[in-house]
Amino acid sequence: MIAARSLAEAFERCAARRPEAIAVHYGDQDITYGELSRSSGILARRIETILPPSQELVGLYAERGIELIIGMLAILKAGRAYVPIDPAYPMDRVRFVIRHSGVTSLLATCTAVPSLDRSQVQVVSFSRDELAAVSSQANPCSVQTGTDLAYVIYTSGSTGSPKGVMVEQRSVLRLFEQTAPLYRFGHDDVWTMLHSPGFDFSVWEIWGALLFGARLVIVPPTVGRSPLELVKLVEQRRVTVVNITPTAFRQFSRACVDRGRITSGLRLIIFGGEALTNGSLKPWIDTFGDQSPELFNMYGITETTVHVTYHRVREAELTSTDSIIGVPIADLDVLLLDDDGCPVPPGVTGCMHVGGPGVARGYLGDPELTAARFVTRRGGRPGCSRFYDSGDLAVRRHDGTLVYRGRKDDQLKIRGFRIEPREVEQPLEAHPDVVSVTVVAEDAAQNLTELVAYVELTPSDRSTSETTVILLALAAIARRGLPEFMRPTDYRLVRALPTTANGKRNRRALACFEHGRYI
Repeated sequence: MIAARSLAEAFERCAARRPEAIAVHYGDQDITYGELSRSSGILARRIETILPPSQELVGLYAERGIELIIGMLAILKAGRAYVPIDPAYPMDRVRFVIRHSGVTSLLATCTAVPSLDRSQVQVVSFSRDELAAVSSQANPCSVQTGTDLAYVIYTSGSTGSPKGVMVEQRSVLRLFEQTAPLYRFGHDDVWTMLHSPGFDFSVWEIWGALLFGARLVIVPPTVGRSPLELVKLVEQRRVTVVNITPTAFRQFSRACVDRGRITSGLRLIIFGGEALTNGSLKPWIDTFGDQSPELFNMYGITETTVHVTYHRVREAELTSTDSIIGVPIADLDVLLLDDDGCPVPPGVTGCMHVGGPGVARGYLGDPELTAARFVTRRGGRPGCSRFYDSGDLAVRRHDGTLVYRGRKDDQLKIRGFRIEPREVEQPLEAHPDVVSVTVVAEDAAQNLTELVAYVELTPSDRSTSETTVILLALAAIARRGLPEFMRPTDYRLVRALPTTANGKRNRRALACFEHGRYI
């Protein structure tokens, strides 16, 4: 059990037990639990001095590295919740998150201070070296309760704007209380952090290490994009737990299979972020088997605190084309409901509604959407009546195992990131020469999935060069306003975008067109 009221308190207990143990590794740098505790405490005191008590949310603008973890802990120890903002995001999106979240203060590493209107937001810059030079021994850890917010992470929104998901401390703590016996987490583990702090898979990676006194190896983005370099890092740092999307794993697996070996200490590979088809694991299992490391598929949503279900993948399942997501974590309920909100029997597809202590508080500043998606349902265990309507479809087998069946709407996933097509389409449709844009996900080389934008232009007798200028302008709009994972990799012209009989966008029809075809 993690006998603590907050994440900061749980971390401090680990730091007190093993202050000399390495907490975080990045590049050629390490930081111990003791130093991490002290540095984050000094920064927390600074936050308490600068910010009024009423300021619950603090923006965290930091590149992946040791300072990111210092800043995150400092915000929590100061009794606040962090809003992670990836410096890789375009400034338009950074400004949106700051404006929408209402943060008036932004904690930023000295190497990543953004160009912002300082009259609107106060930027508090810091560095590890600067904190280490402070002689103060003050190490505050504000008293928090489980119902206090831990973080607000922004996900893609169907209305065309990102939405902030509010997750409480108790939701994160119970996630690890419930999964620790299953995965045997301990202080001897070495975890990788492969994902952006703006992607909730990173919550699992960071706290999976820090709540158990383990070591967190933050993977530089350049290494994460190179399968061979990632394999070398896992081997050199003696990693025991890797959390990875199926898309990234396919390349990681190929690099390992080509080498013919994996590090002997690797004991867990946990898939998440997007649908896994067991057949894609065949090259790995044919080479290394399914026992060491153990392979687990986990399904989850930001609104339900990272993970909801788990499934141990076995060699016998390789011939299955199903995406098996397993059974719910012990303290969660998953109801499968039809369009009328009635339970469906085993073998029938229904929409997943998730209930239990992992369900988020709601969407920041959007009570209407919160009321629409966080609903009251019958059918859960006693005391569990608040459920999140995920929009994901599944079938429950007679043995209780859940099989993922896709979405009931148009939401897409690219490398684990949720993407609502309208958030991509709307800024592109603001171009004066564009009538409409429809974005779909299509298979690309090396088993990757990429976004393709089909574009209908206003009627005009344009030359090829004029058309090219428009398409280049659309790509520039995407670069200015959308994160890299939301930018289309290809723009294709259509004379008229196909629609359904009801006049809605027919995305499935577009997915059938040949690559590069003008229609």
